[in-house]
Amino acid sequence: MKIALTVFAVIFFTTPLLRAQTFAIPLGSRSVSFHRIDSQVSGDGPLLISLHSNEATSTRAARSLLVNYAGKLIAIDGGGQRRIPLKQGSNRVTIDPNRVFSLAGVKRDMDRFSIYSAAEAGQCAAFGEQIIKTCNISKERPVIALHNNTNGGYSIDSYLPGGSEAAAAAKVSRAPADPDNFFLVTHPKLFDDLVKAGFNVVLQDNSKAPDDGSLSVYCGRRGIVYVNVEAQHGADEEQKRMLEALLKLLGTR
Repeated sequence: MKIALTVFAVIFFTTPLLRAQTFAIPLGSRSVSFHRIDSQVSGDGPLLISLHSNEATSTRAARSLLVNYAGKLIAIDGGGQRRIPLKQGSNRVTIDPNRVFSLAGVKRDMDRFSIYSAAEAGQCAAFGEQIIKTCNISKERPVIALHNNTNGGYSIDSYLPGGSEAAAAAKVSRAPADPDNFFLVTHPKLFDDLVKAGFNVVLQDNSKAPDDGSLSVYCGRRGIVYVNVEAQHGADEEQKRMLEALLKLLGTR
């Protein structure tokens, strides 16, 4: 299924330190807006991406660090909601934007809410393909996904034996730190480096992780260096500390 991409390169914020613009990608009968912020620090930096607009702690941390580190941030504008509708003004059919990177993942997500249809699933998968293309997600640069969770819910413990995400983990290193604050990585060396730095870290099993349509599985299966920086909502300083440690390891300053 081929759909046209509409990009709005409208500059809405410019300083000597950060440059911002917006663009939009079609989804169903509407378009979904994204904000892009580019660091003006010289050098090639990673792509930082936020796909859930209700996870603002992560984007605040990323934006503050791009003043001093090379890279770019792309954040979805979902009106503060985790899921996004396929039709403006209607919540009859919605999708998690971090479940659109495979048709199997889209179907799995829609089946949870009994809203699956082949046509609408195809629209969601096409949306995911356009995100990959527009954001240039490839082996050319590391991908850093920015996420937040709630206290006592999804955490590094979810990846331990018996946990809900155990099938996706090749290795788990649990530090004394708050289990809500952790990294998920696709690359063994980054796992080792972050463990040595004292963080909670999961190494994804790129060959066995269930295809849930997530960006982590998409990148892992294609050999793309991917890191999820996961922190509890409101833990701004901890997420900033985690993200800065990662940027230093990646040598982006």
